[in-house]
Amino acid sequence: MISLLNVLNDFPETIGVIALSLVFGQVSLLWGRVVVMSLVTTAVLYLFRLLPFDYGTLVLIEIVILAIVISKLTVVPLTKCLIIVSASLIILLVLKYFTNYFGLTVDWVNVHLLLNSNVFLGITGLVHAFLMILFAELVLKFYKPVQDSWKKQALTRFRF
Repeated sequence: MISLLNVLNDFPETIGVIALSLVFGQVSLLWGRVVVMSLVTTAVLYLFRLLPFDYGTLVLIEIVILAIVISKLTVVPLTKCLIIVSASLIILLVLKYFTNYFGLTVDWVNVHLLLNSNVFLGITGLVHAFLMILFAELVLKFYKPVQDSWKKQALTRFRF
């Protein structure tokens, strides 16, 4: 069964994926909206992870949910959202591979203790989120956001 620690690990990573997806879609980064989108998406994905799905199905569900949320709240079309969310998750996958590889190449660490360590899970989640947000800010220097890229009627109650 999935623990709450995995959800707390996924929350910063989802912030990074959403931020990078928004930058690829040339949407301005409004961090309040990004955090709320990440919180809601992480909660919905937690409910799906409680169901008996394998990991590949959960990744497809995550791609579809993130693409639908981004397309409903911004002016980016759904087909483009599917592509940019997939690209962001591939970048997260590459980051996870390299951080786990470099974390496991330390000679004085037992591999089994490291992989079962909650502290290692939390730290790597924060490192992934930091690197994704840093990469999103770097890409933002090259891809200028489009004016009025957020839909006005979608978030009229929320002023953040």
